[in-house]
Amino acid sequence: MPTWKITGPSANGLLPFNHSLCIKQARRKQMSIHLIITLKAKKSRLAAFTEIMMQAKTDFPEIEGCQSIRIFKDTRNPCTFSLIETWDSEEHHKSHLEEFTRSGGWEHMSSHLTSDPVVGYFSEI
Repeated sequence: MPTWKITGPSANGLLPFNHSLCIKQARRKQMSIHLIITLKAKKSRLAAFTEIMMQAKTDFPEIEGCQSIRIFKDTRNPCTFSLIETWDSEEHHKSHLEEFTRSGGWEHMSSHLTSDPVVGYFSEI
């Protein structure tokens, strides 16, 4: 296995280099799909919806195919949220969405919204 010379504190100054892991991570990033979602919460349900969003930050990374989720709250309109989700593939996201709908999660979450979410699938350039 090749090694890279590194600087800084280490036992022997050498760090094993796992080429196949780097390739796998690069392919995963290259093949990832990003969702940008805008959600508008009902003012009367804002506190409860914020809790749902906080729970999503904990739950989503545990879902198969979900790489990350970032959640933002509009500073001028606190009822508007934007999410950036990164998935291994669009199929992984759609599989999650089907399960979320089947389990009643979508019905519960949508009861906190003023309108349907605005969703787009994006690739990084």
